[in-house]
Amino acid sequence: MRRLPHELPGERNRSRAGCRLRSTGGQLDVVEEWQTLPDGSVRDDEYRLRHADGTLRHFAGREIVFARCADGRVQRILGLLLDITDRKAAHEALRDLVRAREAAKGDQLRARHRLGKFLLRHGRRPSQNIKAWTQRHLDWIRQEVKFDQFAQQATLEDYLAEVDHLGQRIVRLEKAIDEAVDGAPETMKAVVSALQALRGVAKMTAVTIVAEVGQLSRFPKARQLMGYSGMVSSEDSSGERTRRGAITKTGNAHLRRVLVEAAWCQRYKPTLSRVLRARQEGLPAAVVEIAAKARHRLSARYRRLLARGKPKQQVVTAIARELLGFVWAIGVEVERKAVA
Repeated sequence: MRRLPHELPGERNRSRAGCRLRSTGGQLDVVEEWQTLPDGSVRDDEYRLRHADGTLRHFAGREIVFARCADGRVQRILGLLLDITDRKAAHEALRDLVRAREAAKGDQLRARHRLGKFLLRHGRRPSQNIKAWTQRHLDWIRQEVKFDQFAQQATLEDYLAEVDHLGQRIVRLEKAIDEAVDGAPETMKAVVSALQALRGVAKMTAVTIVAEVGQLSRFPKARQLMGYSGMVSSEDSSGERTRRGAITKTGNAHLRRVLVEAAWCQRYKPTLSRVLRARQEGLPAAVVEIAAKARHRLSARYRRLLARGKPKQQVVTAIARELLGFVWAIGVEVERKAVA
């Protein structure tokens, strides 16, 4: 049995008239979990309720044990419900846009490989002081690479046009992501800005994390978020024997990819660069403190694991998993302050 306040304050007050909680196995599990709540602890849940007009509305709930029976079982729960339907819609739309950019980056990589391998087959190489896929490199291809055969020249032009097209496509998508973030709910924007205090987490990485995870505080502990990412070790245990293997990879692959990319930045000394200092300007002191702790801890852990003879990829995966813990800490800090 749940007991809710008659009214919710400010904009959070949404009419619950005509809404009913559908009986599902997942919600029965939540009711059972209420029985394990100690007195004074607060539980955060999400619910999906069907309105009288047939539409589904999403609610975030925050509950506390209000009364118990004589046998100690929870009898009443006192809590608040916040309508987050608009926030969920904005989150899903942003996730679609972020994944469209990720697909475009994959297409760009394949297009560059096709063009690069075509030039390599015919022995066309730039000078050593030209870095691959810079503007200078593309100008060299356009101006100095020519073929006598018409078919080969047409192939070159087609490959080059595809690389240019995908570059423009990525620019358009990144501009659209910037506009979508600017129009997102304030809490989401605050989390995106706060996550950029971490080394290796620039704007696109922060947006990807928020788009893939959603509300970070919905995970009670950082370990649960690590499990969601699929970066926890698999286990094959029997009796007293415990054997751990490679990571499960059963979680969100998009989230795992950006975290591993960010983890490579932790191999450097934990200095505060000019770019990182600029990203931290105006952020809460608690967020900057968490980011500083992450910078020093992850850098030291990378060197320590490497000194033990661990393979680099395995070390980076371990660093990415621990980095996700700091991502969770920052997200919870920002989101709970926004609710308060």
